Amino acid sequence: MAAFGATVIRAGRRFLSSLPALFGVLVFTFLLMRVLPGDPAVFFASGPNAGKEEIEVIRKQMGLNKPVPEQLMLYLYDVGSGNLGRSMMTGQLVTKDLRERLPASLELTFTALLIALLSAVPLGVLAALRPGSIVDHGVRFFLRARRLRPDVRFGPVADLCLLLPARACARSDRPG
Repeated sequence: MAAFGATVIRAGRRFLSSLPALFGVLVFTFLLMRVLPGDPAVFFASGPNAGKEEIEVIRKQMGLNKPVPEQLMLYLYDVGSGNLGRSMMTGQLVTKDLRERLPASLELTFTALLIALLSAVPLGVLAALRPGSIVDHGVRFFLRARRLRPDVRFGPVADLCLLLPARACARSDRPG
């Protein structure tokens, strides 16, 4: 029981120590969105051909007519209260999009983790039990080759290798 209490205290300290970094990321993304070219109000209006009045109404609704420090405070408050706004891609609330897409993302994540564990642990044990065998050399070769390439190149290749066979087994009851 004492070990559990110590773990909770340590987890709490780590959580608290991550808050300044989270705050920094939020401020950085806010400032980045203000520096990038383009006006979100024009995007949310009926396009670049929208009238000035329509764009001004949307700017007022989004709070883009307020001073930048006030916009930052409103942004931090909204993020802290769970109001993530509307998606620029779908026009829906971001929380609604997350609720719709999170289950599929979690399923993909945990399936990938399960496949990795079910393949890595037996191969690692076999390689350790039979040093110098073809399994040992194969595992070592794969790991060294994997380290030579950045994840940016390996990820899409792994996706293709795993997703193409999975398409044949895909369930027809899933939307999209």
